[in-house]
Amino acid sequence: MINIKLYSLLFLFFLKTLYSDPIEIDVTKGTIEPLPIAVTKFNYKSIKEKIISQQIYEIVSNDLTNSGLFRKISNNAFLQDEGEVFFQPSFRDWSLIDANLIVSGKIKLNSKKLLINIKLWDVYREKLILSKKVEVVNDNNIRVLAHIISNLVYQRVTGEKGYFDTRLVYIAEEKTANNTSKRIAIMDYDGNNHEYLTNGKDIVITPRVSPDGKKIAYLSFSNKKPTVFLLDLDTKKEKTLGNFSGMSFAPRFSPDNKKIIFSLTKRGSSNIFVQKLSNNETIQITNNRHINTSPSFSPDNKWIVFSSDRSGKQNLYIKKSDDGISKKSKKNYIWWW
Repeated sequence: MINIKLYSLLFLFFLKTLYSDPIEIDVTKGTIEPLPIAVTKFNYKSIKEKIISQQIYEIVSNDLTNSGLFRKISNNAFLQDEGEVFFQPSFRDWSLIDANLIVSGKIKLNSKKLLINIKLWDVYREKLILSKKVEVVNDNNIRVLAHIISNLVYQRVTGEKGYFDTRLVYIAEEKTANNTSKRIAIMDYDGNNHEYLTNGKDIVITPRVSPDGKKIAYLSFSNKKPTVFLLDLDTKKEKTLGNFSGMSFAPRFSPDNKKIIFSLTKRGSSNIFVQKLSNNETIQITNNRHINTSPSFSPDNKWIVFSSDRSGKQNLYIKKSDDGISKKSKKNYIWWW
């Protein structure tokens, strides 16, 4: 009789558990531990190569550490001579100091070019997982070369393209008691190689970099009206986008770097235009008395998106980029709000 009661109680307990509310677990965030990585100084033979090796070592170490995905191991903890690692690491020695990855390399400098051999080793798999040769025409681009090496390591480990050779363009504003100046400036992602591109005499805003990183389009008030300027980053030469009677503004480059799209005002309205950079041919995209602005190309270069108030309020419209302006093209407008 006691056994029957006991079984009945157990049955009721499991039945209640089965039909009770499910247990809920909230996962708020994960924890990603940086990968321990050893960055060795690249092998060299000459004094000049030694200086380059030190520069590359410092830049690559900073890049990988700044990413937050790697934890650099102090070189004082290394058990194997750094010069031997390029040829064959002693994986047992590196595992003792908890290194997951090893970056090693070799530098060769001659009168015409700088050649870098880079290797990335996986300690736990005891395997070479990256071997690349990188070269530049001269040794004036050490920072760019080092950032490219960091990109190779980052991409091999994460599968994502590295970003360490990225440059940032921005508006530097400086205020004094009597004046406020705005200049276009450019720098590496880590703040190095800072340079002013305009002199600050005129107000400049909204810099836009071409996809190939060679040109900047920006708005300047130097002609007593908003005007789009183009600046070549190699030659530092600038020019106006065109000699227009109205204000030009809101420039954007096409994904193939061949065209630039912008807004142009005339008699109280603004319309969209495209200019070919090869011959300065200008094509009108919209033609109405409304405010059409903020144009941009789609990533595949086939469509244009812009903002317009033609419906009584600002909406986004898209249009095929090869239509130009015609009566038929009006059928191709699609709008969102």
